[in-house]
Amino acid sequence: MEKKTTNNYSYLRFAQEGKECIYDLFDAFLKKTIIDDRAIDFSKHVTVGDDGSIEFATLEKDGAEVAFSELVGGDPSYKSVFELYLRRKAPKARDSLSARLALACAHLHWLWSLGMDCKTSCGMYGDAISVEEHWMDSLEDYDRESGLWHDYVTVAGMKKDLALVFAIFHRFVTWPTKPQFNSVNQVKAALVEFVFKSKKNSGAPVRNGLLHLCDPDKYINWYSFESKTMFVTFHSEYLRGYKVSDYSEFLAQDSLYFSRKYGKELRLEPYQANRTEEKICYIFDKMHDLIPA
Repeated sequence: MEKKTTNNYSYLRFAQEGKECIYDLFDAFLKKTIIDDRAIDFSKHVTVGDDGSIEFATLEKDGAEVAFSELVGGDPSYKSVFELYLRRKAPKARDSLSARLALACAHLHWLWSLGMDCKTSCGMYGDAISVEEHWMDSLEDYDRESGLWHDYVTVAGMKKDLALVFAIFHRFVTWPTKPQFNSVNQVKAALVEFVFKSKKNSGAPVRNGLLHLCDPDKYINWYSFESKTMFVTFHSEYLRGYKVSDYSEFLAQDSLYFSRKYGKELRLEPYQANRTEEKICYIFDKMHDLIPA
């Protein structure tokens, strides 16, 4: 398959043409929050480089730059406080703690809405801290409601999604042996592991959104686990000749990675993290004659 390139971002297989800005914005989010460890000032427009790369403005408070790790890191009890805050119907920034929580939620809501069929924004959490969003003002022809997901997505479980995104980033920024990342691609490769491992009891479909944004060559642009398992089940004839790439590694992942089983009435194979993802890639390549018959 021919390799396609948009600006400084290369992709294959499942990346959506015409949606390049979404992938670039995701990269810019990780660059600012993880590599630079800085919160984003969504009230200021992004900077677009000559190569097409995007740079978010850094948030400052009282003359000092705000660290992203301060918003989603902290001791384990902070996770419980965050989830309690999420349950509020009308979030308010009444004190320093609720302002911190609202700012964290504003970042995570923005990330959650990126690629959705709804406006990419900080949502009600941005309203809680009176953020007037102008980050998109310098992006020509960017449609904030341009979606990535091929299947039907309901936004009813948004708070469940946000709780999982927080857990993923909390675990990522508090990683005791976190390496020094030199590129966004390194961050994305490492983040995939945390997407699979964090809160294994949560079936929040945002996992699939993050997987696709991290690696649109390996992870298809479907938001639900059912879509993925139905694809494998209904196209199983293409799996003739399929051999798992690393059986022992996948076996070890079974106890560490998120998986999901379905009732017998659905007659679907279970979703098993990279096992299912690898089968989807194999079927896709077979259907497009990328693997010899």
